[in-house]
Amino acid sequence: MLSWLLLTVVVAFFALIIALIMGTLSGSGERQSARELHPRAELMQGNRNAVATHDVDAVHLELALRGYRQDQVDDLIEALFARIDYLEQQVQGAGKTREVSAHTE
Repeated sequence: MLSWLLLTVVVAFFALIIALIMGTLSGSGERQSARELHPRAELMQGNRNAVATHDVDAVHLELALRGYRQDQVDDLIEALFARIDYLEQQVQGAGKTREVSAHTE
């Protein structure tokens, strides 16, 4: 009976070691090449440019322990709000232009 218990503990120990090694080798699931090509500042600037050019597919965020990197998400949301404010100002300006042209006719 004791030998079965010892065998189970040894097999579990080796399974744990193999799992840790495989996890270290495979990484956290994020693509390493994308991380190396886009340091954080360049990545965030690229996201701002993507928002400005209406190319949402070009937005990339690095993975973190529980989701995405918070600083990159905050920067992206700030850029989106700035773009929304800019577009709302354009719409309001276009509405005022229409009102002025309607009154002058």
